[in-house]
Amino acid sequence: MVPATRTKLPEIRKGITHRFNIGGYKGYITANVYDDGYPGEIFVHIAKEGSTLAGMMDWISLVTSIALQHGVPLKLLCEKARNTRFEPQGWTENQHLGYATSVIDYVFRWMEYKFIDTQVSAQLALPISEKKEVKAITSYDESAPACTQCGMLMQRAGSCYTCGSCGTTSGCG
Repeated sequence: MVPATRTKLPEIRKGITHRFNIGGYKGYITANVYDDGYPGEIFVHIAKEGSTLAGMMDWISLVTSIALQHGVPLKLLCEKARNTRFEPQGWTENQHLGYATSVIDYVFRWMEYKFIDTQVSAQLALPISEKKEVKAITSYDESAPACTQCGMLMQRAGSCYTCGSCGTTSGCG
């Protein structure tokens, strides 16, 4: 087995801090980046210090940072973290992310939105004739599945589900 090579961030780091609110539960994400703008470490601070969730987020931040510094693609980490479900969950103040099924779901969807070309940016680049019609969300069912493309909570549409954010369906013809 070939040992993994770690690329540490420089002593003085560039970074971005993002405030979030998930159903009234507040926190901050700080992502420090390499000179090329790619993230190399994250820190997630939850408002309720000392809580089990705060300790878990410290650990997730550490593991994610080590993975990024060892070359694990951010896209893979985001795909694996998407749609994790546990409290707190709820609507966010972020118009691009909408409903979060957990803090982990929110953190990694934000990282994906901020650092990776997502479907949302690809959708914006399409000619008008190729864009999917997006319906406004008027109500939601918390037991509905999350969209596999953008992570938003889907809405029942007959015998299947439709995403009000990106237009993806759950497979109904």
